[in-house]
Amino acid sequence: MADTLNHWPSGIRDTTEFPKVNIDIGVSLREHLNAFIKMDQVGWTDYDAMNTVGSTDLSGSRLRTYRKMYEKFGLIYCENNKIKLSRLGYQMAALEPNLENAKNKVLNELRTTAIEILSRYQLRNPQENEELPKDCDILPAICIWRAMRELDDKLHPEEINRVILWIMKMEDLDEGIIKIKNARVALNGKKYTSLTQEELRKILGSPVHTEQIQARIAPWFSFVGWGGLLIEQAVDENGYRRLVEPAIPIIDKILEKSPVYVDIKDEKEWLDYYIGEKNEEDVSNKTMGERIKFYTGFTSDFERNRILFGAPGTGKSYTLNKEKNILLGVDNEINYERVTFHPDYSYANFVGTYKPVPYKDESGKDSITYKYVPGPFMRIYVKAILNGRTENVKPYILIIEEINRANVAAVFGDVFQLLDRDDYGVSEYPIQASEDMKKYLAEVLGGDPDDFCQLRIPDNMFIWATMNSADQGVFPMDTAFKRRWDFTYLGIDDSENELIGKYVVLGNQNRQKVEWNKLRKAINVFLAKQKINEDKQLGPYFISRSIVVPKETNVIDRERFIKTFKNKVIMYLFEDAARQKRSSLFEGCFENSIRYSEICREFDEKGIGIFNHDIQIACELEDISNESE
Repeated sequence: MADTLNHWPSGIRDTTEFPKVNIDIGVSLREHLNAFIKMDQVGWTDYDAMNTVGSTDLSGSRLRTYRKMYEKFGLIYCENNKIKLSRLGYQMAALEPNLENAKNKVLNELRTTAIEILSRYQLRNPQENEELPKDCDILPAICIWRAMRELDDKLHPEEINRVILWIMKMEDLDEGIIKIKNARVALNGKKYTSLTQEELRKILGSPVHTEQIQARIAPWFSFVGWGGLLIEQAVDENGYRRLVEPAIPIIDKILEKSPVYVDIKDEKEWLDYYIGEKNEEDVSNKTMGERIKFYTGFTSDFERNRILFGAPGTGKSYTLNKEKNILLGVDNEINYERVTFHPDYSYANFVGTYKPVPYKDESGKDSITYKYVPGPFMRIYVKAILNGRTENVKPYILIIEEINRANVAAVFGDVFQLLDRDDYGVSEYPIQASEDMKKYLAEVLGGDPDDFCQLRIPDNMFIWATMNSADQGVFPMDTAFKRRWDFTYLGIDDSENELIGKYVVLGNQNRQKVEWNKLRKAINVFLAKQKINEDKQLGPYFISRSIVVPKETNVIDRERFIKTFKNKVIMYLFEDAARQKRSSLFEGCFENSIRYSEICREFDEKGIGIFNHDIQIACELEDISNESE
């Protein structure tokens, strides 16, 4: 193998400070990553860091010194000058220090993820600034891991510096491994540190680095050894670094696939390739992070958690349904579920519970068994997760009607914590799944129940709701619950355009031509003067859209309107909105204004004549008694 002027770029010196990866994680690592979460989408200047993270030991230039290191490790990356955490970064940030009982399992999951990502890292890519030959195809992690596996699972810094760093093509690795084997034979029991520079040059070759060797070589061990997770941080008595034993079978599995260099010139494509998910045919062999792919890359201008609220009849459900179709597209029936909350609705109804279900036994007789029965939340959750594994990621929506008619704190339970989403739409803080839930997820998603200990809402799952604060007997929402939603207010006169010019004929005597929109607005003016809040007033579609917006005509069906007006509008005004102002509102009924049945009877005869005189005038009533029907 001929020496050339071309060699690997210098290691990132900051990686020498990377803390040892164990279940206690080193508080510093978690603090760094949580600081980066705060920096996420903020930008990157000292000023940004100081103002975002605060005046702690992690602020300012000290935090900034770790940026390149964590980028190299695949924990963070920069896209459009914004800091983002990778899947591996989020895994590390979410680690709890009290998982001693699951230590080995958690660490192996981390090893698998780290090896998967590092195996794709290559020198010549759009993010590297160094000038490298066009035919350079080095995958550093693969190169070092393979060398170590063929060299008694160990490497010396001198072997890295004088042999490995000179290799610019993967096909030359075998020659380099042979060179190191011969050098070890030539040592004849001596240590590299006991040899002179001339002796080292003779058996290994010229060094890439002649100054600050430790600071330039150690980072490569830290990088591809992922902070002690894959390669031991300490050196043995002869100065060698060794592979961590639990990492060996995982590395071997990667090496069997013979990873190759991928020629990618676009930086975004490179990030997607390096930090993104890797497709696997065998789902059963995937880690938890792969079975549940929370970060699918799905983006949308619609908010993930949103509540539409406003007065009765403002078109909240209609608006959600319309925007649901925009987000989901055509043929979307399986992509959403709709549920209506009520006072008796519970966590078991919403999320799911273990309960008895009927079944046929082997003899065909009716029997009872117990199984986990998912609620609408869990059903949509599973659909979103399953779709997230595909190349064509689609959104899924859970629509909750009348969300405040149930005790939301009790209905959501610990799911409440999942509503806190990060900038990518994924739950920022996971929850622990129950045993029943883990078994159910393992059954429908594949794998072992222990793989599903932690749950997050994926970025392709949306939760939309409607709320009518005018309803009586509703449950209040606390501030913590409210701040996890984006509230959109639908005004009392929003979406009224469709109603303009639509009229109904009322009254048995005068034959009144009345526009519904003018009538409801006149009633609202009266209510406002009585200091009745807007959320108690009448929205455009307090009466169903199918009634007040007739097709192919401006004439509203008289019988349907009168029936609905008496049952909904008069009843609502009489029993709720204008309960204390009945005599003033129903001024046209005189002595019968306190009796609902009499008001309805007089409405059949008088039409809008039952109302206050100001309401009648504001309706701009047309008398068509002389016109033919």
